[in-house]
Amino acid sequence: MNCAEFLTPCLRLEQESSITAAEMTAIKVAISFVEQMELHNCVIYTDSKSACMILEDSMDEKAGSTIVVEILRIAHRFGTAIQWIPSHVEVEGNEIADKLAKLGLSDIAPTYGNRLCLNDALHRFKIHTQDIANRWYQDYSMEKGKRFSEIFPVFSTEPWYYKVQMEGRDVRLTNRLMTGHDFSKYWLAKMKIAEDEDCDMCEVPETSEHIIVHCPKHGFRRLKFQFEQKYLSLTDLYKSKCIETYQEVTEFVKQAKLKL
Repeated sequence: MNCAEFLTPCLRLEQESSITAAEMTAIKVAISFVEQMELHNCVIYTDSKSACMILEDSMDEKAGSTIVVEILRIAHRFGTAIQWIPSHVEVEGNEIADKLAKLGLSDIAPTYGNRLCLNDALHRFKIHTQDIANRWYQDYSMEKGKRFSEIFPVFSTEPWYYKVQMEGRDVRLTNRLMTGHDFSKYWLAKMKIAEDEDCDMCEVPETSEHIIVHCPKHGFRRLKFQFEQKYLSLTDLYKSKCIETYQEVTEFVKQAKLKL
């Protein structure tokens, strides 16, 4: 390999990677030059403390990723030291390296065929699967679950009640109210379980939203709660993502003895 060609001042990574993986690749490029030129007792300076810590831990554990093992192998063979230096403290060589790193982002920089490390591959896979799940969620929500998707427009692998201190029955009640698939007169009539869907007092469909947010029948009791007159609909209420408000609604339903 031509020495001048190998010493290209900046490279653009072929595979998108994390910052730590990119910094480890830079060390690999530098130490490969050491091996190519058979240079002994050199020092490679880097401002990546995380890369240095990974290398140090791998030395102690005598194990590591392919690129880490390769760096340590060459370093041991040629007596190469890898030294951390602080960044942005006007170290001349480091400042030059930072400028070249920015230049490496341009299209004119030659491409370096770096390997995709396991963590980066897993991150890509996670993003890919999340994208597929979210597209499915968006398509499915156009037919079913429109109300729920208004509250949670983006698919999540963890339900809203994950690590939330709520009793199971309160979570189930909240889910019913979020979706609108509850035991209100309106929904029971829609399911052909009840004949009349209207509120006895207001003569409008007795939905869970009507009972909890609007119906004057429970107006006095509603005054005891913070959500009173704060939200125009249950959808707006649940969009707040405020667990304390969610719990207030379940407590209101209990005190009003509503069968929802």
